[in-house]
Amino acid sequence: LLKEEEASESNKEDLDKKRSELTEQQIQLCISVLKTTDCYDQLEALEKATPKQLLAMRSLRKDIRSTISSAFEMVERYPALTGDDIFYCVLSLLCCSKTVMMELMDATSDALKTRKNRIKNKMDTQIFDRVFGVDIQ
Repeated sequence: LLKEEEASESNKEDLDKKRSELTEQQIQLCISVLKTTDCYDQLEALEKATPKQLLAMRSLRKDIRSTISSAFEMVERYPALTGDDIFYCVLSLLCCSKTVMMELMDATSDALKTRKNRIKNKMDTQIFDRVFGVDIQ
């Protein structure tokens, strides 16, 4: 019975590892697809924009969010994540600056910190580390 439990635990670990690997591949694929869209070009323009230009580009918020939401389907794997959570994760994956994230999400720095902490409790540590750029030693 003990050996069966150990084998079952080993299988569970293998499945979790494979699931994480598949999620990583899915993320990479989604990023690749997103980089071919006008949305990505707009995000790059936002990164180079002055604060005054950022204000003028607020109208892009809805289009960018829509494109990103359709490109990333993390909802199936992490149903506890809200649309805003996924949007924040994708912006992080795309290495957007904090300024651009705050502008696109219409949020303060503290609100983003709070959201990040809530997201951490809703997803696997390995995927969280990948999304938010934590170096894995």
